[in-house]
Amino acid sequence: MDPGLNAVFQWIIKETASKSDGTEPSKFSAMPEDEKKWLLEAIQSMTVDEAAELKKAVAALDDKDASVEDLVANMEGVRDMCDNLDMALVLGKLGGMVRLVELTRHEDSRVRTLAADTIGVSVQNDAPAQQSAAAAGALQALVRMVNDTATRCAETSPEASSGSPVGAAAADNAAEELNKALLALASLVRGNDGLTASLVSGGYNPAASSDTPMLMLAGPAGAAAPVAPAAASGAAAVPTLPAGPQLLANAFSACGALSTKVQTRILFLLQYLLEGPGRLQAAASSHFGSLASAEGTSAHGLVRHCAREISPVLLQEDAPPYLLLRLLTVGHHLARAALEAVLTRKSAAVADLPEHLPCDDAEGLEAMRTAADSVLEAAKGLSTDRAACLEEEVAAARSLVSAVDSFLKVAH
Repeated sequence: MDPGLNAVFQWIIKETASKSDGTEPSKFSAMPEDEKKWLLEAIQSMTVDEAAELKKAVAALDDKDASVEDLVANMEGVRDMCDNLDMALVLGKLGGMVRLVELTRHEDSRVRTLAADTIGVSVQNDAPAQQSAAAAGALQALVRMVNDTATRCAETSPEASSGSPVGAAAADNAAEELNKALLALASLVRGNDGLTASLVSGGYNPAASSDTPMLMLAGPAGAAAPVAPAAASGAAAVPTLPAGPQLLANAFSACGALSTKVQTRILFLLQYLLEGPGRLQAAASSHFGSLASAEGTSAHGLVRHCAREISPVLLQEDAPPYLLLRLLTVGHHLARAALEAVLTRKSAAVADLPEHLPCDDAEGLEAMRTAADSVLEAAKGLSTDRAACLEEEVAAARSLVSAVDSFLKVAH
């Protein structure tokens, strides 16, 4: 027990016993000033003004002369205080979120990782905190961090580092940094319609006068996200793939050699972006609709993504079964969305689909169908209990087979 609390407890017992035993009138008298002062000081010593402590910690984040070790220790304190939702809001009011966003660019990996971790802790399940973080530039910072860290993951993979201890440590640091950046990104957009739509589309607004996306997404090699040909009418070019899914595809491609934890983190976020209940359907419908209706563009960019990014992983013999099934689920949603977009093109009938579906995409879809069939076949050999656990994934695999068959039927 806290010494101060114990002293107060003992004092209460003593005073209660000395004043009355309950069988005679109370002998209560006013507390002497010295005892009152002692009691007040004892109680105050056991309480902490969290807002004041957070204010001091946030101010310390701006200390340019602080060592990395001191900065890390201070950031850990800020992160722990932000487990309290009230303190998470105070963090934004104190300018702490702006500083955390800046620290996602720090030269030390531990600082960047802690910055992302603290942002994620501060905004989870808290709409006001999400908006405060977004106003501080957290969405753009985390998108850039995912891209940059995915690149480092590829550069520090076991194959690239030749198995050296230094290379292994760098790979572990990059993997943890990517993990925290993805977690923070998911916490920032989860349950927030506006931020989810911004991440999905990269801030692209077909009705806006500017054709500059809010988020400039680059792939692992530094190349910009693919852009479709400009519309024949002279309208601005539109992305062939929603920017958020493209970002995650880049990250997944770059960190294929890393732990299943990081891979599944990416896939869960991708799945959330594609099927958020009541949220993303509207944003996705609008985005896919702009792709489908713009002259000179085609919606098969999503199909290309399925073929080139997802199916090769599905076909790896050593792909973890759970990860493989998760990929199938995500692949199904992408394929279905692309199919709907193609079939709703204003100027294209179903018969026109082959000219919008290059041969290499059709081959990729056939590979995906083969992979889906193999999963369904494997599911037949599972125990009843295990099969029941995978019922949703198996259903998604069946839907994927159906969607792919629809593509192949009109493509051939």
